[in-house]
Amino acid sequence: MSGGDGAPGWTFEAAGLDFTRFHASNAALVMQYNYDASLGGRQASYPTMSWGGNYARPANGIMWTLFFAGNDFAPALKVGGVGIQSFLQDHYLGSMHALASHIGHLDNVLGFDTLNEPGTGYIGKAMDEPLVRGQGALWTPLEGLAVASGLTRNLPDFVLGQGVAGTTQVNSDGVSIWLPGRLDPFREAGAWDISEDGEPIAISKDYFQARDGRVVDHERDYMLPFFNRVADAIRSVRDDWLVFAELDPFDVARGHGFPDGMPVRSINASHWYDITSLVTKRFSTDQMVHVMTGEVREGAQAIEDAYVRELSVLASAGANLNGGAPTLIGECGIQFDMNDAKAYQAWAAGDRDPAIWADQTSALDLMYNAFDRLLLSSTQWNYTVSNSNNPMIGDGWNQEDLSVWSADQMIPGEPSSGGRAVEGFSRPYVQAAQGTIISQRFNRCSGAFEAVIMVDAGISAPTEIYVPTWQYPDGYAVHLSDGAEARQDGQMLHISSSALELCVRIERENVGKQNA
Repeated sequence: MSGGDGAPGWTFEAAGLDFTRFHASNAALVMQYNYDASLGGRQASYPTMSWGGNYARPANGIMWTLFFAGNDFAPALKVGGVGIQSFLQDHYLGSMHALASHIGHLDNVLGFDTLNEPGTGYIGKAMDEPLVRGQGALWTPLEGLAVASGLTRNLPDFVLGQGVAGTTQVNSDGVSIWLPGRLDPFREAGAWDISEDGEPIAISKDYFQARDGRVVDHERDYMLPFFNRVADAIRSVRDDWLVFAELDPFDVARGHGFPDGMPVRSINASHWYDITSLVTKRFSTDQMVHVMTGEVREGAQAIEDAYVRELSVLASAGANLNGGAPTLIGECGIQFDMNDAKAYQAWAAGDRDPAIWADQTSALDLMYNAFDRLLLSSTQWNYTVSNSNNPMIGDGWNQEDLSVWSADQMIPGEPSSGGRAVEGFSRPYVQAAQGTIISQRFNRCSGAFEAVIMVDAGISAPTEIYVPTWQYPDGYAVHLSDGAEARQDGQMLHISSSALELCVRIERENVGKQNA
């Protein structure tokens, strides 16, 4: 309803907003109004992955602000006598607790994510501060609130890779998104007003930056209490559950970290994508130009190195969480319909050569190489059982097409069929270590995998390495450092070492030529 996958309609109504007017006012870019399915393909009226830009538009900006900091910035807005922030969070956490109670007996549940890709809203922003969240109109809090109250505005037009290029008019029909009889609570609180000539004016330019004379910090003042409330909600069911914590993805990419005092057993679950290939649906190992910074990355190694730099920023958030916590990249992946869906066209024409997925495989390979270099765990987004090789359908939402599997690639009689660019993500890796992993790396072209583990003498369980048949269809050779013994069990390799350092090298070879 506000251009993403988010809040149900009644939450907007509780806040005083009429979500049926978001499109007419340009308060949100909503697919069902801006995209003509009869035309298909990519359309200028609905840019690919445009939901990210909705973080800056007023429907989202207002709601994120109310959800995390409504008690401070909209103190008069109450629902049944309860402040809007408490009302929204209580219901969110209540639903989380209900789900937790339903699945508390399942030992395969590790814990709960706090909230998917939370936004900052206007918290910590000056009234005239541009909110760069993607392509399109460049909003500020003041302009967003003005549009929400029915003013027509001409905003700078931000073009990825170019910067500001001209202006664009928003809310040309002067539509207010506030329900009849409801007013903007921030305007009521004295943050801004409308002049006699109909222009928005900031009465308190730093309204969203300070409360009671103190500069606010979004992570410390609002995310930290929320994280602790999530922990309390789920751990009232099971105390051993982990808290997979997420900050605003735009902020964590710029180096924002988690505040002090996080719940114990918290995990840094930040998300990461190659924003260029995600938004443009294009990828090439020859050259990639970053859509936000304009940085030119020439060659596969330069692209991989850039991934490592970006991911290092996210990893540092985990390193500083409670003095050092694990990082799980909670989402990663690629658009499989990249480069004008040429792979789909080749498949439809009967081509079953894995080479049709060369671009997708290379993109995945470089991504996982970067993860290996930083020893980061990750979960790939996603597996969609209804996905098909049709850019109009994809994952069934927002023209995204990130599923590693497609029904159109099912081959009768082959139960493992349906996968896309499997060579890119089915890779050997250390699943469990008899100590501490020092390094691991995989060369997809040669098939060589190497790992170094500092062995803990107090651990008797063996190191476990996943060795996928997909990469080693004819078997593999194992080379070990002195004092180590290996045992194969299907696609798992178990290695026990009596030495303090374990070095492992796996190579493609015919079955029966293994040595230690």
